[in-house]
Amino acid sequence: MIPLARTHRPEAAATLLLRYFRTVLVQAHYDNYTPIRFRADLVKDERVFFGKTASQIKRWHERGGCLVSWRRVDGKEGENDALLFAECPKSFEGIYAATGFTAQLAVIYVPPTWRPHEATIAQRHKDAHPSKHLRQVKRLKILRDQLATMPLLTQEFLDRRFSRLAPLPPKCVPASLEAEAHSAGTTHSTPGG
Repeated sequence: MIPLARTHRPEAAATLLLRYFRTVLVQAHYDNYTPIRFRADLVKDERVFFGKTASQIKRWHERGGCLVSWRRVDGKEGENDALLFAECPKSFEGIYAATGFTAQLAVIYVPPTWRPHEATIAQRHKDAHPSKHLRQVKRLKILRDQLATMPLLTQEFLDRRFSRLAPLPPKCVPASLEAEAHSAGTTHSTPGG
């Protein structure tokens, strides 16, 4: 399983992910009856594409950037480096199924309230056996408890896990310059000598 992180600000998370990863897929498939919409206009990058047409998906693969897709992640968009769930799934099964095409990181939006998730589960299972409703509620509770322990997506988190920065030069730069000078046959005077 790839690493998972959480966020309370999905648009800011997409912007941050674009600094570290070439292709970011935003799964904006809304399963709740009362959705909290992903606002693509708040992503601070000009490379935002929409997965409703094949030409947009093709440009996303060519240029990199953020692809907002309203379908369940099923591989039609192709591989991606990072995945952002604009709406938290109701169980880990939904996360595992969607991350099969993601190479590096999945970020899950933690909503301000779980009431839309709970209401959707209740509505879907109102005519079903009560045990089925209770199983779904339990799956959601397990996911909520696990989300609370996941790292928050921050620049520091990404730097620690996925930094693409070049290694820092040695701390003792003058000594390395001195070694280069000696190897080039030049003389180096030392203080007092």
